[in-house]
Formats: sequence, structure tokens, C-alpha cells
Amino acid sequence: MRDDFRERECDEETAPVFHHLRAQAELGASVFWTAPCGVLLETVDQFIEHWQVKRDHSRHGIVEVIREK
Repeated sequence: MRDDFRERECDEETAPVFHHLRAQAELGASVFWTAPCGVLLETVDQFIEHWQVKRDHSRHGIVEVIREK
């Protein structure tokens, strides 16, 4: 997400995506999100590359969502 993103500004339909337990319960998905300001000591691409690898060394799917205006 952009550094200026504020989850409290989401509408009710979008809100579950930004709360891990709600996403799991309501959407059946494990959602983890961050903003560039939350990425420590690496680039966003390095962060994604690292977190894409699961414990068994296979890879999580990573999805980029682009909101239409």
C-alpha cells in the first residue's frame, strides 16, 4: 500500500481485506499487507521475494490489486 494509506478510511466492503482475522473468516484468505515505510533494510522487491517463500521452500502466490477509479 502507499505510505499514506489509512485502513480506517476504507469502506465496509473493503475493510476485511486489511484485518487478517476478518479476511480469514469472511474471505477465506490469508492476507498480509504492508507499505514501503514498513519495509526495513530492504527494497519492496526484496521484501516480496523474501516473504513469497514458504517454510517448505515452495512459493506463495502474491497478488497486486490495482483499484480502478
